[in-house]
Amino acid sequence: MLTLRRGLLVSGALAGVAAMALFAQVARSTVAEPAEAEPVLAESEMGGLAPENPHIELTPARDPSDEDWTRADRLVATAREATRKYADVKVAERDGYRPFAATVPGQKVIHYTNVLRSFRARSSFDPAAPPSLLYARAADGTLTLHGVMYTAAPDATLEELDARVPLGVAQWHRHVNICLPPAGSPPSVYAGREPRFGPRGSIATDSECEAAGGRFFPQLFGWMVHVNVFAGTDRESVWANEHAHQDAEGMVPHQH
Repeated sequence: MLTLRRGLLVSGALAGVAAMALFAQVARSTVAEPAEAEPVLAESEMGGLAPENPHIELTPARDPSDEDWTRADRLVATAREATRKYADVKVAERDGYRPFAATVPGQKVIHYTNVLRSFRARSSFDPAAPPSLLYARAADGTLTLHGVMYTAAPDATLEELDARVPLGVAQWHRHVNICLPPAGSPPSVYAGREPRFGPRGSIATDSECEAAGGRFFPQLFGWMVHVNVFAGTDRESVWANEHAHQDAEGMVPHQH
């Protein structure tokens, strides 16, 4: 019993260290209070943003090679096999996944994130252990497993991203140029058709943000890519990308 208790304590401590490390990453490079990042990221994940949105940056679009598709098909097969059990949300929760900003209204897709896997994804890649699961939420609240999300460190290079998920098949994205409102501001500051703050905000520069009394962050979290492994069996459904901008010549701010 003592050995078991020690084991649980060690596991809990490791999970706590991983969580603190992950949130420290957010705090150092992006947001002073990590909890603030949840509604901000949730807002940006809901879509409905203008094509000229300056708050999303994409990797350059590339034409896929045969090798790209071979790697992509292998990744999808691995992800499907490893995560199909998570069709039952309770199984996902048992394995350490937790809903991320699920209370933010209007979300059609809910992210369930595993802190330990997110932490490990900074330095290694395992297609069978995605940091986040994507659930489509119906009007009645029912959740249906739709896909997975892979992540990488904020400073990952294009070569490193391509080694994980081929850039010829998918465009990774990251959240950039975010101006958060003054501390203590109500959530309503993100609402409306033309908000000033957050991922839909009109403020996209450090100087504008400072003038508005906000807090500017060049990047929020690391690189991300969605893979809709349960959206269908064809490649188009799996790799459908609402971010795609085929005229890209470089890192391109675009729709999320």
